[in-house]
Formats: sequence, C-alpha cells, structure tokens
Amino acid sequence: MELRIAYENLDDFVYGVRLDSESTADYINAEENFPDAGKKNYIAKSYFGDRRPGYDVQLFTNNELIGDVVKHFERYYSIVSDKGNELFVRRGGMDK
Repeated sequence: MELRIAYENLDDFVYGVRLDSESTADYINAEENFPDAGKKNYIAKSYFGDRRPGYDVQLFTNNELIGDVVKHFERYYSIVSDKGNELFVRRGGMDK
C-alpha cells in the first residue's frame, strides 16, 4: 500500500507499507508445537519517498498508522516549505 501526494515542481510525498521477509529462527522451525512455521516470517514495514529506512508497523492500530502518516507529512511539508531547502527539494535538484 502506498500513499503518494504529487506536486508539480517538488519531489512527491510518499508513505508506504510493504511486506519484508526474514528467515524464521531455527529453534522455531525445530519446535514440534509449530509444525507449519515455515521458513520465512513476513513483517509490515513502512517506507518513504526520500529513501529513509522504514520500521515495523504491523502492531500499529488504525489511528496510530494514520497519526504516523500525518507526522511524516508534517515533516515533509515543513522541509519543502522552508526556503533554505529549496535547492534540495525541487525536482532536478542536486540529488537527482
């Protein structure tokens, strides 16, 4: 799932959640009480348009997830509205 807010001359705001997988621990696979544990564990993790590392959001409630999106949008808006950052947030800036 991804929320993208596009702007004409700015990098888009992006907040997404995707499944990342990790290997299940050997001791869980060997446990008889969990015969169908499988070899992979899937975790819902956030990601952002500016390529910052995301984090585990699988235990967030609906309201916590909405609050997290709003918090990141407020951060984005604060950065792009600051005239001192104009060179870095415009499309075609130095990082492109």
